[in-house]
Amino acid sequence: MNKRNTLIFIVIILAATALYFANEKNSVITSQDFIIKDTSLVDKIVLEKENQLVKLEKVEGKWVVNDAFQANKSLVRRFLRVFSNLNLVAPVSNNYQDSILEIIEKTGMKISVYSDNYLLKGYLLGDLNTTKSGNYLYVSDERIGIVNTSGLVNDLKDIVSVDNLFWRNRMIFNKNSGQIVRITHLNIKNNEKSYTIYLKNDELSLLNNTNEQIKNFNKIAIDRYLSYFQNIGFKQIET
Repeated sequence: MNKRNTLIFIVIILAATALYFANEKNSVITSQDFIIKDTSLVDKIVLEKENQLVKLEKVEGKWVVNDAFQANKSLVRRFLRVFSNLNLVAPVSNNYQDSILEIIEKTGMKISVYSDNYLLKGYLLGDLNTTKSGNYLYVSDERIGIVNTSGLVNDLKDIVSVDNLFWRNRMIFNKNSGQIVRITHLNIKNNEKSYTIYLKNDELSLLNNTNEQIKNFNKIAIDRYLSYFQNIGFKQIET
């Protein structure tokens, strides 16, 4: 073999070796490939499954569900906290990538995380694996991994949903007694039992149905009644 052919042969070997190690490096995945690195950038989250869709979007600093309802910010914060602290338990073997991805595409949930309409992360979230050590999670342009959160949640599917009620702020009314200035109770069946409670100069007063002041009344009972207007929420909506 002459020197020219020898040089060409060496160049080919070096190029093939470099390509091999480059592919090996690209095939290695870590927790960093799955996490949301900077949650402060996130302003939109879209969740999709079986033709259902929920959009969570930050509007003027407040999270909104499907452009219509105030979101429960604690649930959104939990989602961001969990997905910024994912741990890779193990990558799924190349031999099982296609079959597991096919299952996740059929039964899993698509989650898209945006910043100013730029896709930060695109996920397909699957079920727990057979040993329940973590969920199958596919990240766009990456391999499938088994991930968990080291105790934050057992099953990632527990903190996401395509039901808008899951994400909505269910609080209807929440005022303590010091914030309530006036309450009027109208008894339709017996007007004489109607009354008004009002707060003036940090003092509670009680009026009867003709707006005459009642001097002797049970202040403890009034305080207890006013406490009923705290943390009033709904559990479900009848349709």
